[in-house]
Amino acid sequence: CARCKLVCYCSKECQEGDAQSHKSLCEKLQKTSAALMPSPSQDDDNGRTTSDGLLKDLKEAIIEEDCQKIEDIHKRWSSLYPHDLLINRQSVEGFTWLHFACWSGKIAAVKKLLELKASVNLIANVNKRTPLVFAIESPCDDKTVMEIVKLLLDEGAEVNGQGPDRLCQPSIA
Repeated sequence: CARCKLVCYCSKECQEGDAQSHKSLCEKLQKTSAALMPSPSQDDDNGRTTSDGLLKDLKEAIIEEDCQKIEDIHKRWSSLYPHDLLINRQSVEGFTWLHFACWSGKIAAVKKLLELKASVNLIANVNKRTPLVFAIESPCDDKTVMEIVKLLLDEGAEVNGQGPDRLCQPSIA
């Protein structure tokens, strides 16, 4: 998909056949990742803002599951903005990069974000969901979802956290 860059198709026919079902997922993924982009701060050598450039690079690294690039971006951000934790940065809606990676089914990226101390229990303001619920509700296959859920649980994800409509996360699962 040229818009979200998370789905690959074997042919134009397959892409067209999946267009209706992919549209809502694509829009959600774009909103989640776009919401994590900050306002501009300082320019880099390419004329783009450093924060904007690093966040776009981080989104790309998560999508590609390039763990070394994720770590390099984290280190660069920390040196430029020592009081702003990139890994736990929340959008206005409360989404974090871990929410995005869990929803997208990016196992290697989830592992790397957890290794970099991403908080497994940050709640998105807009829908009161943690990364665990994002993983559970992900449109990904069951094997991917279960692997991400296990990673989150191993890192201390709260299974009795409250979700929307006062449903606990296990009941959502």
